[in-house]
Amino acid sequence: MSRTARFASISLCLLLVATAAAAPERSAPATPVIAYMPGGDAAVDGAILDGLRGALAGHDVRLIVGVASSQWSNAAPETVRLALDEGARVLITPPDRRVAHLMAQVATRTRIQVVSTSAAPTVGATGSTWVVSVYDESLHEDWAALGARAGAKALAYLPRR
Repeated sequence: MSRTARFASISLCLLLVATAAAAPERSAPATPVIAYMPGGDAAVDGAILDGLRGALAGHDVRLIVGVASSQWSNAAPETVRLALDEGARVLITPPDRRVAHLMAQVATRTRIQVVSTSAAPTVGATGSTWVVSVYDESLHEDWAALGARAGAKALAYLPRR
């Protein structure tokens, strides 16, 4: 592991600990929240969101969208905000490998399920039970279908009423 990668991992850990310690206890929102973090490509993110909205239509869930950033230093606090402040029960990653890796790290540390739309096999290669990939080569660049698949998978992780 490079020195930069080690520093980034330590920084994320410190950020998560500080955020969790500073945040008051919150109960989960009455309506389950699923969060999508855009990766910065508006066309791809728009198509994935269309697929997600279609898959979630008719279900009692709220879809929230984070602020897009491909910069690690901005995406980390935004992911933590979605998980802890917004009460997301499931986080959905963009296809962007860097953001997907970051969200997988947050998920493992906060114990929030992550559904990855990234083609990078390393996102879920750690064996974390909190990260699942829905990417399939047959869906390559069919972003709306990939979004629908992610939405359906996210619903499976929500508690039944």
